[in-house]
Amino acid sequence: MKRFKGALLLLVIGWMGGFTAVYAGDIRVSPGRVIDVVTADWNGDHTKDRALLLETDTENGIDLLIYLSTAEGERTLSVHVKDLAWQGRLAGTRAAIQLNKRGSILIESGNQAIGRNRWRHRLTIAYRDNRFIVAGFTSHSFDTLDPEATVSCDLNYLTGTAIRNDQPLRIKTPAPPLTAWNADSFPEICN
Repeated sequence: MKRFKGALLLLVIGWMGGFTAVYAGDIRVSPGRVIDVVTADWNGDHTKDRALLLETDTENGIDLLIYLSTAEGERTLSVHVKDLAWQGRLAGTRAAIQLNKRGSILIESGNQAIGRNRWRHRLTIAYRDNRFIVAGFTSHSFDTLDPEATVSCDLNYLTGTAIRNDQPLRIKTPAPPLTAWNADSFPEICN
């Protein structure tokens, strides 16, 4: 069997045998760890690129792998971010990945199920100048026992604007590289 450098390779065993392994470059990923996959042409070569959202080896995290394609169809690992965001194991605490209308990657995480403090985060990831950046961050939190204890924050690093609790603000922080973000990253302006 040929080994495709940097390609995402699924090995299928038998007629109904299922998947045995996902090879992500030099990273071996159990299919059970894959939460979801999105595809788009981020680098503009007219070939689909892929982003995989994975459960981490740690108890409550998610990893993100992004593969860029070449016009020849080869895929190479462009970004691997470990512990990008928090994820629980129950419904209402599971992370998700999707694309917005412009093709940017959206990572959603939060706790909408457990305890009195509920929250939701959305990370917007864009491809600019041949690299992935955090283009935006949206956060909403509330206390189920105190309706007045609500905080919302929406940052757009590309425009330098933010809205915190319905108040428009300007931010001077440039868009951070995706590789600098993790589950503990939380913009100071949103506190």
